[in-house]
Amino acid sequence: MLVCNVMTLSFFDGYYSFTGGYCIRLTFLKVYELVVRHFLACVSQPAVGAETVVEINIAGELFSTSGRMIILKNYLDVYRYETWAGSMIPPYLFGQQFTPTTLTLDSGVTRPPPLLSEADLLSCMDKSGIGTDATMHDHIKKLLDRCYATKDANTRFSPTNL
Repeated sequence: MLVCNVMTLSFFDGYYSFTGGYCIRLTFLKVYELVVRHFLACVSQPAVGAETVVEINIAGELFSTSGRMIILKNYLDVYRYETWAGSMIPPYLFGQQFTPTTLTLDSGVTRPPPLLSEADLLSCMDKSGIGTDATMHDHIKKLLDRCYATKDANTRFSPTNL
């Protein structure tokens, strides 16, 4: 049996009780909050932001970075499930020159993309407009017949040495 304290907002046994005698589960309260915040965000003004792209030429080498700045939050104040996160950089004017305070050289290696399964390959072919639904499997069969690629135990394609 569930008994609600009618005068206060209290939490007990996974339920909230409100003045007026209504009791709702915490999960329903979260869904209700999501729906209400989404509705209020839909009728709020759009957020306004600016993105700055900085391209730097140092000794003939080109570097670039970008950053985002929120000018007016508007609906972002209401709808806390979405943020405009990103790196913040100071505003610059076009053609502005500056002296960098620090320069660091990070070493790293590139990694090849993961091997594709047949479903991944079909999806990539479809996005790139290669073949039709009727001919895509023939293209894959030709890749295997001509030894351009092999299938491993996990049914992933591996390129062969040409």
